Amino acid sequence: MVENLDSESTARVFGSPLSSKEGVELHAEIVQRLDKLDLELYKKVREETKKFQKIVESGDDS
Repeated sequence: MVENLDSESTARVFGSPLSSKEGVELHAEIVQRLDKLDLELYKKVREETKKFQKIVESGDDS
């Protein structure tokens, strides 16, 4: 278990998927706490990023 991380914590995990008898598991290589992340702001930024990506892909700059 990661130090000071419990089931209520928010975290970002970088790792590799591994197949096992029970299904797919994640071999965690990096675990980053995100407890202080403003999730509402993060969601808004993701939405705006998706909108921008669609504009870039369509070539529409109006």
